[in-house]
Amino acid sequence: YLILRSGAPQMTVKSLGAFLDTVGLAKFKWPERLEIVDNFPATKVGKTSKALLRDDIRRKLEEEAKLIA
Repeated sequence: YLILRSGAPQMTVKSLGAFLDTVGLAKFKWPERLEIVDNFPATKVGKTSKALLRDDIRRKLEEEAKLIA
């Protein structure tokens, strides 16, 4: 999940991978997909809700699997 800065170029897995390669990050640590969002879901105390992010990606993967099947 990414929040892009205003005016930032569109980010793709390929462009991010190219950048990560230049900084020497091992390829097995590169993301397989990107989800661009306007903001992160927050808990009641204002922290990023990882549970809601996991639920969101789980739902998206299930929907994609239905389209393939």
